[in-house]
Amino acid sequence: MLEELYQDIILEYSENTEFCADHGGSCPLVVLNNPLCGDRLSLWVDMDGDVVSSIQFEADGCMISRASAAMAVSHVQGKTRDEVNEFVRDFRRMFVERDFSDAETKGFGDLQALEGVGKFPARVRCALLAFEAIERALEETADAVRIKGDCC
Repeated sequence: MLEELYQDIILEYSENTEFCADHGGSCPLVVLNNPLCGDRLSLWVDMDGDVVSSIQFEADGCMISRASAAMAVSHVQGKTRDEVNEFVRDFRRMFVERDFSDAETKGFGDLQALEGVGKFPARVRCALLAFEAIERALEETADAVRIKGDCC
């Protein structure tokens, strides 16, 4: 029963377009590929000081990578750089260790639906691709001011 609920949550998020990119032709800050599954994730991030003021993505690939991207992006919108780094670190640790026992206290909500993916080693990269992209985006924005339209 719980497994079916999680499958429904993953399906719902994989079809979620709330944070899908409307980037006006600008190049993404980060583009990552998962050659094992064919996933491709592009991420646009704008910072207002130390806060993620806007984050959008385009995800082509499997349902797990698309759902994970939608969940992760919705979670980091409006958070500070430190909050996002802590979130990514905690989620990765819980996911890799397959220990979601404190997921509710960490406020992971629907991200718990990805717990079952850890049973399939070939799919772990699918679920973590968005988290790696978010980490890289924060690194890219740490020391540089990004000008819209200035890319490639």
